[in-house]
Amino acid sequence: MKPLIMVGLVAIMALSACKKETTTPVPKPDSLIFGRYNPMCMTAMPCGKFFLLQNNMLFADQSYYMTPNPFALAKEPDSLYVIAKQLIDNFPAYLLNHPNDSFIGCPGCTDGEVIRLWATANDVRTKWDINTDTSQIPAELRTYIWQAGHVLDQL
Repeated sequence: MKPLIMVGLVAIMALSACKKETTTPVPKPDSLIFGRYNPMCMTAMPCGKFFLLQNNMLFADQSYYMTPNPFALAKEPDSLYVIAKQLIDNFPAYLLNHPNDSFIGCPGCTDGEVIRLWATANDVRTKWDINTDTSQIPAELRTYIWQAGHVLDQL
């Protein structure tokens, strides 16, 4: 290669190395349906418990089935909203960056409970079912899923 071309390539590479990468911030959800259910539930007993965080309020699903029911919602006290709002405030960018990973960590494969999240951001609703065994999920989600389980225990 000619020396002049080589110097030009080195200069281009040096300039491109200084180029600052920009990333678009991931939006936080406008609303979040979250809960826990047992996919192996075969009885008339409650199989799941779900909540909706929306417009600075918390609503509880009164149907207790494996899928949230928007027609069976009851407003919860503000004291419970304060406990639950951290799930929107701390919503992991990992999930919004992986909208097609709707099943994370083989949820329900071992007859355990599953955390279900339905996030709505910019009028797009995305759903994830996540194994509660945090050793089976990506490291980026472990703290959040533990936190979701802890919040659900308090509600």
